[in-house]
Amino acid sequence: MRHFIILIIIFFLLIPIKTKAVEINALVDRNTTSLGESIQLSVSIQGKKGIIDTSSIKDFKVIPRGSSTSMQIINGRTSREIIYNYTLIPLRAGGLKIPPLSISIGKKTQLTREIKIQVSQRPKADDQGRPVFVEANLSAPTVYTGQQLIYTFKFLHAIQITNARFQPPEFNGFAAREVEKRNSYQTIINGRQYMVTELYFTLSPLISGAKTIEPAVLECDIPVSRRRRNQSPFDSFFNDAFFSRREIDSKIFRTDPIQIKVKQLPPYKGKTPFSGLVGRFKIQAGLEKQSIKVGDSITLALTISGTGNIMDAKAPDIEMPADFKIYKDAPQENIKLSKKGYSGEKIFRSALVPIKQGTYIIPSVLLTFFDPATSRYQTRATSQFELKVSPAENSDQEKISSFPKRDKTPQKDKVQFTGRDILPLKTDLSALENQTPMSVICFAVLILMPAGFISLLIIGLKISSKGKDQTGFMVGRALKALKQAKTKELSDQKFTSLLYQSLTSIIFARAGTKGELLTCREARGILNKAGYSEKITEDAVQLLEMIELNRYSGVEITSLAKKQLLAQTIRLVRSLSK
Repeated sequence: MRHFIILIIIFFLLIPIKTKAVEINALVDRNTTSLGESIQLSVSIQGKKGIIDTSSIKDFKVIPRGSSTSMQIINGRTSREIIYNYTLIPLRAGGLKIPPLSISIGKKTQLTREIKIQVSQRPKADDQGRPVFVEANLSAPTVYTGQQLIYTFKFLHAIQITNARFQPPEFNGFAAREVEKRNSYQTIINGRQYMVTELYFTLSPLISGAKTIEPAVLECDIPVSRRRRNQSPFDSFFNDAFFSRREIDSKIFRTDPIQIKVKQLPPYKGKTPFSGLVGRFKIQAGLEKQSIKVGDSITLALTISGTGNIMDAKAPDIEMPADFKIYKDAPQENIKLSKKGYSGEKIFRSALVPIKQGTYIIPSVLLTFFDPATSRYQTRATSQFELKVSPAENSDQEKISSFPKRDKTPQKDKVQFTGRDILPLKTDLSALENQTPMSVICFAVLILMPAGFISLLIIGLKISSKGKDQTGFMVGRALKALKQAKTKELSDQKFTSLLYQSLTSIIFARAGTKGELLTCREARGILNKAGYSEKITEDAVQLLEMIELNRYSGVEITSLAKKQLLAQTIRLVRSLSK
């Protein structure tokens, strides 16, 4: 009996009276920071693994940094702690919060405590003392509607950076386009050498008024060496850079908002029609030859060239004599986009066909545009030409070009009776009576029903084909850019731009829409919504980040790295084209 009681006591001693909850904790390395800086968040779980949900964090961008495990043995008991590390980048200034995080451990869920973070604006005075900073400026503080100006983004870094990701402003109220060619160079500021990368956007205001261009954002990772403190004379040997531990410090840099005033064009009171061009332009005319025969054609070429919204130039009006027929050809464009904006020329050709002989004067052609440099409307004119038209070689040609003369009245044949009609003729007034009465509403419905049916059919076809047209266009653009990227002797900037265009175009194609710029978050959302696997989605996002890094880092790309980037892009474009 005594042995039985001892066994019962031992049994109850082995059973814990109360199950202890798993201990969790959330800590940050500091509670105050500034825009552009990052803080480190560590979430520790004692004893077991857990799943941490960070989706409730809205005031920070969350970047996972992996986990670490530590083991402790105290008085023969072993305890394990798992620490999950995150980098948090504030999205705005002010009093921000890290809300309680939900941690799933087995079938139970626990919450961490709330953490308050105070984020201040970055002081301007220390920009040039920082190893990395950004700037933005406009070519003019005041412009007219339709006038083009240049937005320049500058990225300066005196240390190594990785994984650079650029997000341009929205440019609300402007027609904007990025200049393909970028500029990279080195400069010295306060005795410190910086690598500078410049990006350019051409802007054209759409409406007048006071406008604000929002900040541009650049995200990047900065490798940081963490060294251990000397604890003995032998530790100095291991403090060499070769043995240093490398960590990643993620940062966000923002430019300052830019204020700009957009003025309305002054009222135009001239007699010549305003062309709608804003900039500096000129017009020239050229005639193929000075003499021609009746019925032959001659080409008149009008060339509008200059800097500004040259792409909006339309064919000028030509006041030709009444004895000429005019056949206009499609315009020819030679327009380029550089860091100075749009420039080039548009050529309008017309075929002139005389129908009578004589000596004619082809008058000057006028072009009226608005010059922002002088704040006035300017008119340019071409020189006039004298054209001699000689008779055609044979008279038949002249007769074809002129109207026939009506000298004689045509003779009409006498109507003869050939027989009776097959159907009987109604000869009494009853034939004029309405045999089947119909209301006005029924009559209108019967008349409009075919038109309505056809309209609905056309609208349905347009809606169904719109997405397919946009998808086909973006797939074609992706394949075209990929083909151009295979060309040898491309500059690093051109090569990475083509890869970026190919990858973003195929992702936009999966969304059935058109676009130029794409963030990694937007790319992940599009591919997830399109139903692609997590592996393909992450491969595409990582490749997009790698391409952007090579675009903005300013470091020369080796031939081996180019081959690897091209091969990865080809593989992903093929996977996303299926």
